[in-house]
Amino acid sequence: MMLTDEIIFEIEKKSFLEPWSLEMIKAQLASINSATVIKTVNGVHAGYATGLKLDGESELYRIAVLPQFRGQGFAREILAQFLEKCRSDVFLEVRSKNTAAIALYKSAGFEQVGLRKGYYGDDDAVVYKFTL
Repeated sequence: MMLTDEIIFEIEKKSFLEPWSLEMIKAQLASINSATVIKTVNGVHAGYATGLKLDGESELYRIAVLPQFRGQGFAREILAQFLEKCRSDVFLEVRSKNTAAIALYKSAGFEQVGLRKGYYGDDDAVVYKFTL
């Protein structure tokens, strides 16, 4: 049976051009304030969300769904589970060119609260907040 960090690492490698390393994932999961949700579909780990749950506010760091499971509502489900787990205001930042993620966040009730020009070098970071 795969450990949570290995599950997330496998999804990372198939979901992002610049995936987190296994060491980064282990550090994230080792945090006392770590909040993580993993979605399983027919025995396959299809996606996850991870971030930090703090007093009064939380932060979503990553959300990913394997390519073969995209377009089926799993990202929305994972995000809803993450919000339920945190039970607080949640912040996140996303590349301004990531229109699919932005559409997901807006449909879930997130509102833009900031913009970090050139944050990613080739793109701006848009900061969103979900208010509980």
